[in-house]
Formats: sequence, structure tokens, C-alpha cells
Amino acid sequence: MRYRVILIALFLPLLCHLVFRSRKDGGWRYFKERLGFTSHEQQQQQQQPRIWIHAASVGEVMTVLPLIERLQQQQTDNPVRLLITTNTATGARTVADRIDGDVIHSYLPLDYAFAVKRFFNRQAISEAWVVETEIWPWLFNVAKQKRIGINIINARLSNRSLEGIARFFKTSYVQALTDVNVLAKSETEVEHFRALGAQPHLLRCIGNLKFAAPSNQQSRADSTNAVNALPSRAFFLAASTHDDEEIRLAQAWLELGSNTLLVIVPRHAERGPAIAKGLTSLLEHYPNSGKLARRSQAEQANENDVLYLADTMGELNAFYEQAIAVFVGGSLIDHGGHNMLEAARLSKPIICGSSIYNFKDEVQALKDNDAICIANSEKEVVELLQLCATKKTWAIALGERANKVASDSSQVVEKYLHALNK
Repeated sequence: MRYRVILIALFLPLLCHLVFRSRKDGGWRYFKERLGFTSHEQQQQQQQPRIWIHAASVGEVMTVLPLIERLQQQQTDNPVRLLITTNTATGARTVADRIDGDVIHSYLPLDYAFAVKRFFNRQAISEAWVVETEIWPWLFNVAKQKRIGINIINARLSNRSLEGIARFFKTSYVQALTDVNVLAKSETEVEHFRALGAQPHLLRCIGNLKFAAPSNQQSRADSTNAVNALPSRAFFLAASTHDDEEIRLAQAWLELGSNTLLVIVPRHAERGPAIAKGLTSLLEHYPNSGKLARRSQAEQANENDVLYLADTMGELNAFYEQAIAVFVGGSLIDHGGHNMLEAARLSKPIICGSSIYNFKDEVQALKDNDAICIANSEKEVVELLQLCATKKTWAIALGERANKVASDSSQVVEKYLHALNK
């Protein structure tokens, strides 16, 4: 009851948010599909049942990508049909860019009975794979009414969620998790889901799917644009950064007085104009540091420039491959970090801030093998990046140890497929 009352109270604000996101980057399709509608063309494609995979945004799509690729490889004689839903337009673009085959994309409906029922009435679904933390009571309950089996894969639930929203809506979450197969990424997550109300006989630890590498390491956009995207000189990389991190890192970089190049790849490319404005204003106080070059404007950094903004989508791996060392963003602010294993697979020295609670298992594995550096400030970040240039033997060894950690869990995809087949 509490969950329903809150949803009713939030309906108008959520509707306004839908309009805003539709105008900003989702378009009319985003608005319709978040309310459960589908296009006539999409309905025609739904003649045969599909495996429905929900991956909220870019990170979740990248997490499930190795599993999708392996499933498609196994079923070449009878190609697998997929329906993939996301919550964001960036997630939708990642699906279009990364996943081939018989795939339909749709946006997940808001968790209201009218939208969820409309969604299921217009889709042909054989089973559901929900990636990581997405638990929606109405969605799960209606799926079970339709006799659709639900599997939460790489299941994780932060302490913050467990003590906050999950506790507040405990009754609704317990009901939602009834008869749901929970395949957790660690024993810690098993305990979290048990505390939330998951049924013990449907709760298993399989392993961390983020350790699996997609066979198609670079996206199609990476392959096409990599040559044009990369600076012609050696550079360091700040990847998947968020608001405030770019300015803090850039200022620390400029104060260091180095003439080396720092490439900044924001997590959300649409923030490019705002970031560029802040960085350009900052550079005015450092006249010997050149100008700001922007990837979205097809600009290249010259020999005097020390900052380069790569504000485009789908090219991050190309920058990872050529960087001297990498800082992984979302970790200098209270965001919880981002996946650092993509850099680890490329044997890059990795630096993170101290806010890494979303990737505790990955960070712990890297720390246990002396394969990551944790910085407490932006000043420490830039000092560690520069250290990778002056102590090359140490940096190479750091990257090699990171690669070994990322490679040691290569069988996790097979374990998930086996569990899902059972």
C-alpha cells in the first residue's frame, strides 16, 4: 500500500520528467514507451517469444554484453530473439551500437499498473533477465501473472539501498521477489537479498559478470572513429567523469605545471558544452597551457595544449588502448565509481578516488593483487598519473597485475548460462 501511495503522489512530477527527457534526448518514442506503448512496427516483430533483458543504462548493458554474445554463439542454428529494455537514451544507443542479431529495443515502462500491463500485453516474452539492482514491484508481479520467469543476474544491492528505499518498501519488495531467481555476484550480495526477502532456495552466488570481457571489445563507433579520435601525442586519461570532477582534475593538472596532455571523457557526452565552458574559463588563468580542444568539434590538441575534451559517445575503449595511465571517474565525488575492469583488461595502470562502493568486489580483488591505486584527492590523482610516466617499470607491472585479475574470472559467463539454463 505504501508503495502505491508514493507512486500516485509522484505521478505528475514523473510525467514532467518524462517530457523533459523526451525533449532533451529520448524523443517521442521515449515518452510513449515509458508509458507502455509500442510502435506498430515493433508489434509486428513480436510474433515469436523473446528473452527479455532489462539493463537500466550503459553500465548494465556493458555488464550483460558478454552473456548475450555467448548466448548468440551457442544458438547459431536457432538464433536467439531478444527484447532489450533500458531506462535511458544512452543505454539505447549502446544497445544499437554494440549488439547484433535479432534484437528489439524498447524503453522500460514506468512502474505503474496501467503502463506495465500495456507493456506485457504488447510483447511476446518467454523469460526475463534483469541486470543487477532493478526491482520494480508492479513490473515483477504482472510478469509473474503472465507466467514469465524472472531472473536477476549479477544481482547486487548496496548497503545504502538496503537501509533506505528497500527497507521503506520492504513489504512490496518481499512480494516482488517471491518466486524470483536471484543469481548474485558475491556472497555479500546473497546476504543482502536474503535480508530483503528473497527465497533461500532461489538465491545463489554465481560470480561477478563484470569480470567477463565482451568478445567485441570495441564498439562499431570505436572501430570507425578511433583514428580520428585519438590525439597524435602521448596522453593520460580521465574516464567516465561526472560533474565537478572535470574542473577539479583540470585545475590540479594545470597547477602541476606539466606540459603533458590530459584527455577527459565524461560519462555523459551531452554535458560537453557545459564542461567545455568551465574548462575554457579555467584555462584563462593559465595562459601557457594552450586552448581546449574538443572531440565533438573535430578538433585536435596541438603541442601546447594540456587539456582535451572527448565529449562523444562510443569511443572510450579507443582512448583506453592508447593512454599511458587511467583515472576512472565517479570516484572523486559520492557516486560510487565506475567499472575499472575495461582498463584492467588492456593492462593499464588504474587510479580511482575513494568513492568506489559500487565496485567493492572488483576494487578489493585489484587491491589484493596490488593492481590499483586509490587517491584521496584530485591532487593525488594527477600525481599518480604523472608517476606512471616517470616510473615506467612500476606502471607496466601495475597494469599487468590488473590484467591478470580481470582474466582470472573468465568462466563466469559459462556459470551464468548454466544457471539460467537450469
